[in-house]
Formats: sequence, structure tokens, C-alpha cells
Amino acid sequence: MALSNTAICDVQNLGSDSFAGYFNPSNANFSTDLAATSATGASPVVTSASYTFVAGDVGKYLWVLAGTNWIKGRYPIASVSAGAATLNAAVGAVITWDSTNSRLGAPNTTAGCASTASPTSGTWGVDYSQGTAAGVAFTDMVIDGTTNTKFTSAANPVGKNMIGNGVNVLSGTGFTVQMVEIVSTSTITATCDKSLGTLSSTGGTGNLGGSFATPGGAAAKVGTAVGGGNLAVLYNAAVFAMSASTNVASGSLSGQVFANIFGWATNRWQGNQDANRPTFQASANSVTCINNNELRHVNNIIFDANSKTGFQAVAASASVADCVITNCATIGGGATGFVVGDGSFINSTSDATTTAFQATLGYGYKCTATGGGKFRITNRGSWYGCNASGGSYFQSDGITMFMANCNMSSPTTQGIGGASGSVIVAVNCVIWNTTTGVAPGSSGTGGMSFINCAIGSVTTAYSTFCSAGDIINPITLTAIPWTNAAGGDFSLNNTAGGGALLRELGYPSTLPGLSTNDYSDVNAVQRSVASAAGALMYHPGMSGGTV
Repeated sequence: MALSNTAICDVQNLGSDSFAGYFNPSNANFSTDLAATSATGASPVVTSASYTFVAGDVGKYLWVLAGTNWIKGRYPIASVSAGAATLNAAVGAVITWDSTNSRLGAPNTTAGCASTASPTSGTWGVDYSQGTAAGVAFTDMVIDGTTNTKFTSAANPVGKNMIGNGVNVLSGTGFTVQMVEIVSTSTITATCDKSLGTLSSTGGTGNLGGSFATPGGAAAKVGTAVGGGNLAVLYNAAVFAMSASTNVASGSLSGQVFANIFGWATNRWQGNQDANRPTFQASANSVTCINNNELRHVNNIIFDANSKTGFQAVAASASVADCVITNCATIGGGATGFVVGDGSFINSTSDATTTAFQATLGYGYKCTATGGGKFRITNRGSWYGCNASGGSYFQSDGITMFMANCNMSSPTTQGIGGASGSVIVAVNCVIWNTTTGVAPGSSGTGGMSFINCAIGSVTTAYSTFCSAGDIINPITLTAIPWTNAAGGDFSLNNTAGGGALLRELGYPSTLPGLSTNDYSDVNAVQRSVASAAGALMYHPGMSGGTV
């Protein structure tokens, strides 16, 4: 039996790869006897008939997983007195739990752990996976004499609080060095998810709980054992060195099967946008930080090329959101950014010098390239609201590329390019200061359309490979349209022939089948219609000018 693919792992730079930063909230055998007082307030007090909370539980997390009137989530244990634990259930302190989809939700917006003051029969577990010390350090594990998945410990008797936690078995004659999950307990005996080794072996050592220290350490113990699924791994805001892609022990996630990778600083949950994100930093040349065929999501990570050659951030079929690639400038043509097969890019920025964002079948939304690297589609894909500066541009090397409301500021030789046979459709895009605005790879490609696109300061707006019928309602710019593109501010200025020309000029202005009008701008960044100093939407890699 493999480790659960619904588990959540924790990696912190002050942890240890000898720890077991693993907890499975979907375990089916948690105790169901949790009771509480003052449960609707910010400091509920909980007790269990099957477990006496101890001082060592302070700083750990109590999971409430089911029960009438209980609010499912992960609650910090603030203090323990006389066997009862006081939780921090203030607004924003609790991460909710979506048990249907086995994933962490957003921080709580209402104080309390239940909708009634004194709930009973709650399903609960204690998560020891976080922190800079093991929750329990076993030194005398004994494998059962008849069932090799069971163990006991005299020094640290097993209890209901250990269910769902991982144990990193480290040594012991007859013991298998591995990660196991405590699936259930009976009195002082734990049953694990797999064989611990030889029957009746004694003197086993291992750690329950405590954060892993490195991505590679977590991958070596957990990632290869899970076999895909929903496994989430969360990293704290620290710098993690990534060495050669094949050297898993030193940090790279090459070939591992984590399904979700999330960065955090203050909010340890999957959808956070903490500004102080963890950094995966290349410590050698030719590093691909994440190369994972099972990956689904990468959120809120900084990828630091650290001026190493042959750098690549991500190679996977995944959704990449709220991520940053940095320090590629001195590498020249050797830096590749995010490359996905079937995947997406959302609200991310890259200064990669060769390819900033590349998808085989995918799309990008509100992304920024600043280092000259391409937005590239190799089969079919689309880009919306993306910004290219510093020489970056858009390239179709596949069948179809669709673009809407994308900006290109001083692209190297062309704003939009294509390989022979590519079908390119661009709507409401802006190109300024290059040799050729639009340069498809061949003529006669069916279905190409360039609708309501604004081009200026170019030698040639559309190459001869664009037929007259492909170009619909072209807009000619006579002045730069942005407030300060070099400084990352792509808000429209109010210059005649520049930004003023593009305000509320987006296509279409009326929506078929609806009675409402659309007043969007021809630009990646939209203004607020309600105010002359309208707020800009947040956009990575850009400063926030006003209009």
C-alpha cells in the first residue's frame, strides 16, 4: 500500500529531512469524540475522551474534519491546560478544509470552530507535520509479532492523536527505512499503511512530524511513493537551493510525482498570494527546478536562475499561477522559463531570456515577460491580458494561437510571429517600437485575423504574409500609449495618438444578444470607468500607475 495521495506535506528550511512533514486529513480512522466549549468564539476549548492534550501539542494544529455543527478546518493549538486544548479560532487564523475535494480552502471569515457553543462528537486529528522539531522522536519502536504493519513504543506510547501523521523510519535492525502513515490505533498499538520490516524487531528509530528541510528530501521520502493524485506540498518563505536536475537529494524535483506545489509565508494554504514567497534558486548550471509529469499546480513560487546557464523553472503539464522567474539577465540565451504541455499560466512574470512562457496546449492570463523571452505556443493556445517588454514578443510555432488585449513594448524584431502554417488571431493588441508589428511565417494560412490592433513606431505594421482581408479595423499609433512601459507601468496615458486613442475603443463595443455595452480599452490593463483616477488591476511585473 502506498502513502495517501490526499496528504499535505510541509517543507521549511529550518526543518530536517529526517523529520516527517506529512499529514493525511482524509484518513478514514480519526477519532470522533471531540467536544468543545465557547465554540462560537475566537478561543474555543476542546477535549477528547480518548486523548489527553499535552503541552507538546501547543503550536501544532488540530484538524476538525466532520461532525454536526462543527466547522471543518485546521486550527492552531494556542495552549493546553488540564488535558484541554484552547484553539486560536479568530478570523483569519484558521484554514478551512474542503473534505469533498480533499483540499485546503481559504482562511476563515467567522470566528469559532462550530455554529453552536458546545458541540460534541467531532471528528479530529492533530497535525504534527509542521515546525522545526519532530512531534515525536521514537527510539524504541517494536514491530508486532504477528502483523508487520503494527508497532508499539514504551517511551512514546501511541495515541489517537497520531492518526494520519507520517513516521520517517530511520534505523533499526529488521526495520525498513521508509516513510509510513499511521492509519489507525488500538490502545497503544499503531497500524501503518505498509510493512515496517521483520516481525518482532526491536529498537526502531523514527520521527513523527516536523517539517522536511528541502524539496528533494520531501520528494525522496514522499513524492516517489504516492503515485500522483492530489498530494499538496507547501514551502515556507525561504531560499531552497536546486542543484543538478538528476540530483534529487540536493533539492531538484525532477521526475517526482507531487501533484500540487504551493508557496507560503503567513498563510499556509493552497490559494494564498503571500508576497514573501519561497525561492527555488539554481545552485548549479543546467538545472530544471521542477520536471514532473504528474504535476497539476505550481502556485506562489519564485524561481531564481541565479545567473546559472541552462536554467529552466518548470517543465510539466500544469497550471502555473502567481509565480516569478528572476535573475536570468546575465545568462544570455540560456534561460528558459515556464514550459508546460497541457497547462496554463496565470498572473505570473518571467525575465527568462529565451522562452518566458511556452505551452503545447494551453493559455496564459495576465502574465508579464521582461527579459526578451517569447510567449510561445507549439500547438494550440491563447494569451489574454499579457505584457511583453524588454525585447519579448509572441510566437506561434503550432496550429493556432489566439491573443486578446496583449501588449508588446519594443519587441526585438517583431511583435507577433509565426511558423509556416500557423493560424494567428489577435484582438485589441498593442505593438510599439519594433521592425515588423505582425509577421506570420507564411502567406495563405487560412483563418488568420488581426482585429482592432494598435501598432506604431514600426518599419512595417503587417508583413506581406498578412492578406488585406486578415487585417480588420487597424489602429495606427503616432505616440507611445503607455504611462511608463520601461518602468513597468502599462496604464494608458492621455496622449493624443497614444493612450488617449485607445480608451474605450475595445472590440466589440456591443455584445450580441445582450442589451449592455462594453467599454473596454485596447490594452492589457483596463481602466476604471467610474473614476478618472481609476484603479488598475494588479498585474505581476508592473508598477501601478493611475489614469
